[in-house]
Amino acid sequence: MTRTTGTEGRPLVPEELSDRVDCLLSKVAEAVRKDTDATFASLDIRGAHHSVLRMLGVCGPLAQKDLAARLRVDSSTIVDLVDQLEGRGLAERRRDLKDRRVYLVELTESGQRLLAAADERVGGLRRDVFAALSAAEYEQLRGLLDKLSTRWTTSA
Repeated sequence: MTRTTGTEGRPLVPEELSDRVDCLLSKVAEAVRKDTDATFASLDIRGAHHSVLRMLGVCGPLAQKDLAARLRVDSSTIVDLVDQLEGRGLAERRRDLKDRRVYLVELTESGQRLLAAADERVGGLRRDVFAALSAAEYEQLRGLLDKLSTRWTTSA
């Protein structure tokens, strides 16, 4: 069986490693991240920015530490992402009136508009990236990944 990336005709994972689910998953995840970033490139954001915007759009204002915890990224990564979004006027930090030591991050109106534009592209991304799967296979994969992800669930 020959699996190719569609570029240069080379397999995403060499045949010698095709029995290694960890290698397959890692390479597919890397390819999906690149395709995601390419999908959002014309909006001048990456997939990581969309994740932050989406979390704020769904949850409303969040403390930076809570945003980092929900997205399961390092606090310095959140600071960098929020700095970038804030620099573009897409998000803003403000002091939490309940605890002045805490900064809340929230979407601006521009951030809400950009989130809506990015969300419109997600459907196309999903169709392109997972074109090899039927709708049932896509749902099965999503369910399996969701089940597997619980291995790393934390109480924090």
